[in-house]
Amino acid sequence: MKLTRNGIKAQEAWEKAGIRPPGYDVEKVSEKAMSSDEAQWNRLKEIFASPSLQMVSFTITEKGHALQKADGSWFPFVEADIKNGPAQSAGAMAVVTAMLYERYQAGKYPLALVSMDNCSQNGAKLRESVMTMAEEWKKAGFVEQSFVGYVSDENVVAFPWTMFDKITPRRGCFPNGWNPFWGNHQSLCGKVWGCIQTDSHPSGNCRMA
Repeated sequence: MKLTRNGIKAQEAWEKAGIRPPGYDVEKVSEKAMSSDEAQWNRLKEIFASPSLQMVSFTITEKGHALQKADGSWFPFVEADIKNGPAQSAGAMAVVTAMLYERYQAGKYPLALVSMDNCSQNGAKLRESVMTMAEEWKKAGFVEQSFVGYVSDENVVAFPWTMFDKITPRRGCFPNGWNPFWGNHQSLCGKVWGCIQTDSHPSGNCRMA
């Protein structure tokens, strides 16, 4: 079993391992959904409203979570997202908060938002940004206080901290042991990656290594 698009499609293998695969077509959601594209946006809403969705992962770097400049002012796109509300979200944090609002309206289903970015306390950083968007939308009248409560309840919407190792060495990745980075030495290169989830998951702890 592999965490790739083709690997996730192998539903029988996952089910034999006691894991329920996603209840949607992974291939169809591999492209970025934009609020300006009605078909893509509605499809993303459909996915987030599905009870079968259990985890959403993020690899957007630490900067992808940022909402404010060094002086504390909003980035222009964030300011626009706050002003325009969930229906016209553009930035990553606004889009995921808008989708959480869809999930909240559909049934307040649990979900794990898992940052896989290589930064300290990645889950806390993601949670802070999502909470900020939810609270700003509450101030602007786009969402209810109960939605903010839904997002803030980590027994329902969890933001686990993770740590990744992508540098497990394996010899012989290049012909004759030559490595273009290290010269004429036996090469070592990353082959296996692992994830340590250091926090809780609303559907139980998930093993990814």
